[in-house]
Order: sequence, then structure tokens, then C-alpha cells
Amino acid sequence: MKLSLPSYGAPDEVRERIFRSATRLFAQRGFAGTSVRAIAEEANTTKPMIYYYFGNKEQLYRTVVTEHLERLAQATEAALERARTLEAGIRRFVVLYLRYFAGYGPSMQIVAREMFGFGEQPLNDVRLLYFGRLVGSLSTFVQRFLPRSPAPEARVGALTILGIVNIFLVQRLVERNGHLDVRRVLEQVLKVYLPAFSARRASWSGGASPGAAALDPLAGVRAALETR
Repeated sequence: MKLSLPSYGAPDEVRERIFRSATRLFAQRGFAGTSVRAIAEEANTTKPMIYYYFGNKEQLYRTVVTEHLERLAQATEAALERARTLEAGIRRFVVLYLRYFAGYGPSMQIVAREMFGFGEQPLNDVRLLYFGRLVGSLSTFVQRFLPRSPAPEARVGALTILGIVNIFLVQRLVERNGHLDVRRVLEQVLKVYLPAFSARRASWSGGASPGAAALDPLAGVRAALETR
């Protein structure tokens, strides 16, 4: 039998208030510095209501991280599904991914800390699950344009794209919300990855050999660095 508890609002509204307050306080103070009492006061509810909806503080923290990551994963998967060219898909993925982290303030600060292993309460299983999901969806998309290549080729491509993007996000996180130039990040991703992809596609499709220099996976990186 469920307990009847004072909620100070409709059930869905109370849960959402708790969720929003927890997100903001965890982002500002971290896991250890945030108390259940503080979340209850911020959400205009009671500690028993937090336990009723989320179990305990650890589960509330996990829920905050996973729900935000789920929204990100669903959004990027939908964006890739609609893309008809490799470049269009990469553009959509990178812009959405960056704007999600940059535009949601506290909501994504806490997620970014956990995704990149800076959190006080690392959720390794959650991080691996969603990072793996992002890599998987991006790999599947890239594979559409490398039909004759082995699957690891597409996965390397996905990791390359995410690696470049995440370098800029980590820099922003370390600098505590420094400016993030989405256009510049996208330019770097396209400059590094697309030439290497074209070379690999030519080699796997049986076209003319692009030559050792074109197949050098670091050639694009070096070219990008030389033009900075």
C-alpha cells in the first residue's frame, strides 16, 4: 500500500520541481555539498517526498544524470536518422551535441562532469552506457557511407569525431564556462575527419589508391594544427 504524503502540488509537478532543484544544486555544489534538506527547501517540498519519488540522494543524482543523457542520446539519434549525406550528419551531430552541453547550463554541467570523469560520484556504468550509445549511433551512421569497410572503420570514425568535440568541451569545463565557438569546433571536425574519410572510402570501394599520405590518419590533424 502506498503512503499518502503531503506533496505541495500535483505528483508530476512535485517530481519535476525536485528534479529541477536537484539539477541546479548538484551542479552548483557537487554531490557531497548538496543535502536532501536543501533540495527539499529549494523544491518547496519535504524530504519524505524526495525519498518517495527517488529512493535516496544517490538515486536522485543518478536519475538527474541519466535523464539528461537520455534526452541527448535521443536527440542525436533523431538528427542522424534524418541526415542524407555524411557531412550533413556530422554537422547536425556536432552542433546539437555542443549546443546541448553549452545551452542547458546547470543541467549539462553535472552531466559533463560525469561524462568526462570529473565528478565526485563517478557513475562509470552510466557514463559507459551512454558514451557507448553515442558512439554506436554515430558509428552506424558513418557505416552507411562505408558499406564495404569492416565495422571497426566506422567506429574509429565516430571516436575521432567525438574525441575532437570533447576536447573543446573539456577545455570549457576546466575554464569554468569559457566561450565555446561552435562554428570553430565544427570547422576542425570537418577539416580533420572528412579528408581522411574520403581517402578510406576510396580504398574500400576499390577505387584508385589515394597514396600513403592521404591514408595517414594524422594528416588531417597536422593540417588543422598548421593553419591555426
